[in-house]
Amino acid sequence: MSIRIGLDIRKFADFGIGSYIRHLVGGLSSAPEDLVFILMANKDTLSGERFPSEKNLEVKLSKRNRRLPNQGFLDFENSLDMYHAPHYISPSPRRVPLVLTIHDLIHRFPPFLPANVKPLEPYMYKFYTTAKKLYHQYFSSRNLIRMSHNAAQIIAVSKSTADSILKDMDIPAHRIRVIYNCIDDVFFQTQDENRIRETLEKYHLETKSYFLYCGNDLYHKNLGLVLDAWALLSQSGIPPIMVFAGPPHHKWIYQRARRYGISDYIKIYGRLSIKDLKMLYIGAKGFIFPSLAEGFGLPVIEALSCGTPVICSDLPVLREISHNACLFFDPSSPESLTFQINKIIVNSDIEDEFKERGKQLALNYQPDIFRNAHYDLYRDITRKG
Repeated sequence: MSIRIGLDIRKFADFGIGSYIRHLVGGLSSAPEDLVFILMANKDTLSGERFPSEKNLEVKLSKRNRRLPNQGFLDFENSLDMYHAPHYISPSPRRVPLVLTIHDLIHRFPPFLPANVKPLEPYMYKFYTTAKKLYHQYFSSRNLIRMSHNAAQIIAVSKSTADSILKDMDIPAHRIRVIYNCIDDVFFQTQDENRIRETLEKYHLETKSYFLYCGNDLYHKNLGLVLDAWALLSQSGIPPIMVFAGPPHHKWIYQRARRYGISDYIKIYGRLSIKDLKMLYIGAKGFIFPSLAEGFGLPVIEALSCGTPVICSDLPVLREISHNACLFFDPSSPESLTFQINKIIVNSDIEDEFKERGKQLALNYQPDIFRNAHYDLYRDITRKG
């Protein structure tokens, strides 16, 4: 007998939540025959992606704005056995079991920017970001708690996130299941040396020693601290190149870099294809992840899978998912970051250490493990029902 599962994929193109949805949807056409998926999409979702026409996949178009907090009730649940909301800004089912994925509680408890690190955004923009944080705090408190208490099962993307949910909300532990995120299949493919060289040439990095960051530039990503660290490195000599891949507000980063006199050592690229990003990971001297808060931290695992040394904030979740296989630093201290950067620069053996550790670690984050864990959860809910 088939199990019909609704899945909200409207944030397919986003960064973190988008990666989660893309990894889940990427294997649906070869999912077990007893599982049928009804994907809730909108025109934006479908404009850049074509979903295969398979017997176990259907697509329902929604006119709801994926960012508005009030999503109302699900309007096609009569055809479902359960509904999976991969984030809390999603319609609520009234009669079928709800599966809710919680990635983090950053909207409810936004971290404070270190007092010694200036925000990247212009002063006037701070009013917007402050209002936005308050808006999210208010609506996340309402929507997230309401959906969490209505959920038959909550998926937490890490034990750290699960612990935060247990601490913050009165949810029984048996209703929370940890399913770790996965990295893309491309990270398990054999690397092509010619492709690496061609990609580095494409981004004018073939002859340069560089460090890499990838992701967005939201305030809690703490990118100002990286620029502070590069200013310190420039005081004692010529620093390596710092490459930012993905941040949309290039202007803010360049303005700060020019003020510090380090703009010659900063390169910024828009959002890259996953294949190009893998090549940049491989070519990097190290990967830097300076976040103040995370629910998982997918780029850390992507970089480690490429054998690239990772320097990241000393957060419990990053120690958890990396099995302590990183160089950790205090995200409030540029000096702490420069110390770890210099450790990589002067120690040629570090790269060899990371190559073995990273490849072994990556095996825990294969897409099949991630998808099968979801399939098992769907079946468990059906059996309980």
